[in-house]
Amino acid sequence: MKRFLFLVITATILTTSCKKVVDLLKVKAFYTAGSFYEKTCDQLGGVASQNSLDSINITFTNNSKRELHINWIDYDGHEVTYHDLPDGASWDCPTFITHPWIIRKTDGACSTILIPKTGAATHETVSFGQE
Repeated sequence: MKRFLFLVITATILTTSCKKVVDLLKVKAFYTAGSFYEKTCDQLGGVASQNSLDSINITFTNNSKRELHINWIDYDGHEVTYHDLPDGASWDCPTFITHPWIIRKTDGACSTILIPKTGAATHETVSFGQE
């Protein structure tokens, strides 16, 4: 019985550890060059929505093998929870040029920050995958 319990505990620890290792992989954003500013997560301070003049629709598609959390950064630079995007799903998001979106992984870690920029089409697509 002790040996069986030891095996169960060991398997549980290994499974939990493997899930954490998988989540450390970088989630890469793929999009049309020139349509977005991409900021690293250490540049989050000072990022905020600027205005709501030019509308745009973004389709976020998740192929990262994990759920992603897509959050808007408001005019005061605060992160606003917006949408959880399961692996294999897409989400159409009406937004504006200059409105930043922060993408977080399942462990809450920031993956990237995307800001639609002037010159982007009225409908853009961003796909996420693993690097």
